[in-house]
Amino acid sequence: MCLNCDEHTFLGNGRCSHCHGSGVNLRLTSDEPKCPACGGTGICATCGGEGVFNEEADEDHGLQFLDLG
Repeated sequence: MCLNCDEHTFLGNGRCSHCHGSGVNLRLTSDEPKCPACGGTGICATCGGEGVFNEEADEDHGLQFLDLG
């Protein structure tokens, strides 16, 4: 399950949680029209719209994790 999707009760829905899938920047004080989290696609950047995050698939979506240990 992707915890960064807009809704994640059982499975993520694949939509960006910042713009709720609209792709529009909802911050009224910003001059940028596109959502900064998804770049205007409306798709969750963490899971790529799949609704499920798999650590093995993180290379497919260009995600990088810091090794803190």
